[in-house]
Amino acid sequence: MSRLQKSLGPNHSTTDRPIEAMMDRATHSGPDSPDAALDQSVPPASGGHSPRSSDSNGKFRHPVPQCIELKQAHVTAEWRVQHFGSCVSTRRLPVALDLYWDSASKAHLRMNISPRREIEKDNTKKVIKTKFFLFLFPECIQGVSVGLVPDSAESQTSILDFVLSGPLVLVTPDQPLVCHDDTSAEDVKRFQSLAGQRSFSLQVPRKAVSDSRLRAFCAAASGSKLTRCPDRADTGRPYQGKVITTASFGEEWIPYGPAPPYSEAPATQEKGKKRRRSIDDSVKISKEDSGAKRRCTEKPWAEAKQNLEQIAEAQGCQVPFASRELHGALELGARVAELEQLPKMVESVNERLKEAERIIGLLADFETLVNNQFSQLHGDVEKLSGLTDSVYKLQELPSSVVSMEKQLVRLSETLDDIPHFNQHLNSEVTRLDRQMEERVTGLENRLSQIPTILKKLSALDAYVNEMPRPPMTMASDEKSLQAGLRMQHLMNTLSEQQAEMRTMQRNANDMLDNLRLEMDRFSVFNWAEGRARACITGAGSWLWWGMVMAGSTVSRAAVEAVRRG
Repeated sequence: MSRLQKSLGPNHSTTDRPIEAMMDRATHSGPDSPDAALDQSVPPASGGHSPRSSDSNGKFRHPVPQCIELKQAHVTAEWRVQHFGSCVSTRRLPVALDLYWDSASKAHLRMNISPRREIEKDNTKKVIKTKFFLFLFPECIQGVSVGLVPDSAESQTSILDFVLSGPLVLVTPDQPLVCHDDTSAEDVKRFQSLAGQRSFSLQVPRKAVSDSRLRAFCAAASGSKLTRCPDRADTGRPYQGKVITTASFGEEWIPYGPAPPYSEAPATQEKGKKRRRSIDDSVKISKEDSGAKRRCTEKPWAEAKQNLEQIAEAQGCQVPFASRELHGALELGARVAELEQLPKMVESVNERLKEAERIIGLLADFETLVNNQFSQLHGDVEKLSGLTDSVYKLQELPSSVVSMEKQLVRLSETLDDIPHFNQHLNSEVTRLDRQMEERVTGLENRLSQIPTILKKLSALDAYVNEMPRPPMTMASDEKSLQAGLRMQHLMNTLSEQQAEMRTMQRNANDMLDNLRLEMDRFSVFNWAEGRARACITGAGSWLWWGMVMAGSTVSRAAVEAVRRG
């Protein structure tokens, strides 16, 4: 809230002059004004958001708003009337509004009230409701604008300001109207006063129709662009009542029709004599006739009629005009009461003038504040000029950004593979541990058997060496020959077993060497696994991600080396 708004105070309201505000809004809401362009750009409120389409040039085309159809919506009509040239008062009247717009070129506006009147049927009086209709043809709308009621709670009411170029049409029953109570009579009087206005406002609840539709309707209706709906604009349709064009209606409307032109008849001697003769004739009336005359003149209507005839005869006009003069005399008391309110109105105007002077005094501070803000904005603009080089540099970064995005994609894929690789690594480590334990157990068993085998081989070798070998001579008998052959075969078998035992010893030594190598590799693998897990645990930046990839490579190389071994 600006300092100017704070200075106005919370009780300051712009609704004290609704007609001036309405005319100002209507003047600035024409079809060529920026507000009208803004109204046309608002999408329709249809319970959802309507997407905007674009043409071949890439410009947005705004969709056509949906139609409006209000039936018997409870609104409040507000207008101002002027008395004695300077006294202005505000009038309000709750009415029922029928508003239809097909979002193109057809529209229909009608207001009505339902006063209570008395009718006589079967020698009994009944109270019924009779509707009065007021038609507003769209061809007569010179300008219309939409806004919010400033003093409304949470701005739940929208206001439509109408400026007309033609009269309204009032439709009333073709019967004498006798209102049941003063409220109905006052409503009828105000409704007739509204019929004679060329500028008025309608306060419409926002829950009945959205502001976007009202703005679209205002933009379409301003400038007498819309036409009436033939099926809805029949003024004789409601109840075949009489139709009165309200071009000449005003606040002091009386249902006698327009007054005839005033023309003063020249005074003649003949009329004077005739008047004197009528007086002389009245003197000669008998007592019975004079008594009847007195009984007749005692009635109020007879007195009023006699007064009307005297006024009409004195001014040379007809009885309707005289009745208007009499009605004006009866309203004189109300006018005097309004004149008594003039000092209070003058005092209120003086207070507003003082408030305006105070606001004008604050305008200097407001101007200083605005100048300071403009100077700050100038400094900010100068700072922004230095950002051009940075913007150019930023324009050269898309290629780097694309490569970084690719690297991020690869890193994300690698990070996604890390849990699976970790699981596979754990399974491989478990399998290798199990294999290593089995091999170590087997080698330990074999190593425990090697000393015994070596002892046996040594004893067998010593026994073979100590065994005497018979000379290679021709045996004399067959038994000695067979024994020698068996001995030779045994010696060969022992030699082969000794060679096999030596081969087994060499294989055992090789297996021990391989076991030592595998143990060394297993320690390296454990070290690589620990490093990889540490990198995985601490991966929180790009540097750690690179270490994760390096650890993954080392781990895979260690696993492959173990597999090849």
